[in-house]
Amino acid sequence: MNILLSSLLFSMPLLSMQKLPDFGELVPFADTYLPLESVKNIVYYAAGISIPVQSPEIEDHDEEESERFVVLERMLKEVASKVGPLRQVCKTWNEMLSYEKIILFKQSDYDTVLRQAVKKSRILTAVMALNRGANIDARMQTKNEKIAFLKEATPLFFAAADGNIAMVKMLLEHGALANIVSNGMLRVRGLVKMFLTGYHDAQVHATYQPIYDLLGDYGAISSSSSSAEDEPDLG
Repeated sequence: MNILLSSLLFSMPLLSMQKLPDFGELVPFADTYLPLESVKNIVYYAAGISIPVQSPEIEDHDEEESERFVVLERMLKEVASKVGPLRQVCKTWNEMLSYEKIILFKQSDYDTVLRQAVKKSRILTAVMALNRGANIDARMQTKNEKIAFLKEATPLFFAAADGNIAMVKMLLEHGALANIVSNGMLRVRGLVKMFLTGYHDAQVHATYQPIYDLLGDYGAISSSSSSAEDEPDLG
């Protein structure tokens, strides 16, 4: 057994009772009980996990977010790869190492991961962010005047604009609001409608018509002046 790990184990008192005020919650470990925080430290050491502290403050703009995303995604995947096998050890470790507890990102960082994962079509990373508490309707800020009409748009807008029906479906199934309006007074289904009416191309229609229909199934409408029942069939 690793010397440091051994020292951690044998420096702890062998406790037979379930609770002690000085140590907090006790959990089974080997043939004894140890304080939960002590077991966490041992497990984290065994996994080589460094729990990140709060991330540096960054402006919530697309360019900076894209750079930050590279760091955050790598950290999420690295920790997930190390934690997975350790969660199989016992029920206590499985609970203690549940993914929503293992990384102490700020809310804004979880939201960054979700927004950028959607834009980069990384559906597994997007789901990972949602499972850890990302706001599914997190609004985007942008300095890019070309897409100023998408300021305050949510991840669902970008999944739809990319023609990524798998991402659109995943977001809707996780509870994304289908009728949020961007600063440009645009709804998601209205954005998709622009592709369908603006391009007379079979491939464009094959890509966006199913998304248009799927959004309709979730009650999405194209404009603020219509209802779901009034939406035209663009098929």
